[in-house]
Amino acid sequence: MKRTEEALGVLLHRMPDDLPNAISYSVILKSFCDSGRSQLALDLLQMMAKKGADHSPDVVAYNMVIDGFFKEGEVSKACDLFHEMIQQGVVPTVVTYNSVIDALCKARAMDKAEVVLRSMVHNGVHPNTVTYNSLIQGLWDS
Repeated sequence: MKRTEEALGVLLHRMPDDLPNAISYSVILKSFCDSGRSQLALDLLQMMAKKGADHSPDVVAYNMVIDGFFKEGEVSKACDLFHEMIQQGVVPTVVTYNSVIDALCKARAMDKAEVVLRSMVHNGVHPNTVTYNSLIQGLWDS
């Protein structure tokens, strides 16, 4: 119903602290990102991290906000969040790496995409068809 702020108010002020979990927050994160308000999603993500325990953002939550920033053209914010996610101990998945590599290739930052690819392989995450398609398209467009 596009009433994200109202849903956030219910989540933050009307629900008992032990009831909402990462999944509850993810619904709101997705709504913010889908409506081009990834900075608000980032603010919520950081608040979740401060609360800890069941509220800690997972890789899916980070992926949503990273992808939201990329869709808004905020490549540096997305990359900063990617690095922050890793510092917080959240392990990137192939989806995370693909999102970052694809955006860097589209931004014609092939050198940075290569660094992320090397990190991906070093960390035991196997590139897939999506990874290779992004790299090929990036090389083709260069």
